[in-house]
Amino acid sequence: MERYFENFEEIMKPEEIDNEDVKLESVDSESTAFEAGQRHGICQICQKTEFSKNMKRINKETDRLVIGSIFQCDFVSPEWHDYFLNHSTQICLSHLAVAMQRIRVLLENPKSIENWKTERSILSKWSNEEMLKIMTDCEKRNQRSINEKPQYRNDYRRCAVCNSLKGKWDLGIVKSKNVKMIIMLGCVLNGSFTYEDSQDFVSKPQFVYVCHSDFLVSFQEIIGFMKIDSVDQFLSCSKEDIQSLIEDVNCMCPEMKLAEFTRELSKYSWRIRHFTA
Repeated sequence: MERYFENFEEIMKPEEIDNEDVKLESVDSESTAFEAGQRHGICQICQKTEFSKNMKRINKETDRLVIGSIFQCDFVSPEWHDYFLNHSTQICLSHLAVAMQRIRVLLENPKSIENWKTERSILSKWSNEEMLKIMTDCEKRNQRSINEKPQYRNDYRRCAVCNSLKGKWDLGIVKSKNVKMIIMLGCVLNGSFTYEDSQDFVSKPQFVYVCHSDFLVSFQEIIGFMKIDSVDQFLSCSKEDIQSLIEDVNCMCPEMKLAEFTRELSKYSWRIRHFTA
């Protein structure tokens, strides 16, 4: 334990942290650690928190029935599925893009719509002709929301943390071992990963895709654990909290010191602000 506090006063000096390559905006002490994180919603299908810019509210009943029929087995529970069918609610653009892709496949082969309806009782009230028109309108109406994404590509990847299918515009590519460590630190703190799993994740040399939501969640877990509002306040935390956090860090990166971790966390904070602006 003493090794964390050897020359502690020297380690805690702000000048030990080289932040020339990281410029953080000043944060009001009454504000949250990450202001942009307040603009978010919950996807009705997977129940994951997403940034509002990556969500689409489905108001039209016919759209909800079509999309609900596509993901009827993917909802967290039947109750959430029923709620989605009967209420205006939000889904993430990743699920919306997958739904539109599936609709386009059906529209290319209209004969398959009959089998599609047979397997999904919620669509049985429509004739094949009505179903064809409804799907066409649904695709045109919602595809616009997907095309508005500036980084839109017609392909998807799975997040290495939550395993959710995401559009590439919702993912960050993580190559750095230090960034992997910070992501895993948040996951260890919230109990979604064990120490063994986190060590394996960090030690893998290849790059991974991580969704923006998990970037944010990990950061918020760390800030919440330290009971602070921003990274700028990190070095004012109690010695006990810092020691506990650094012990978790050293389980994944034994060579990392307090000063280096603080610098990496500042860079991480900047990265989140950057891709959510």
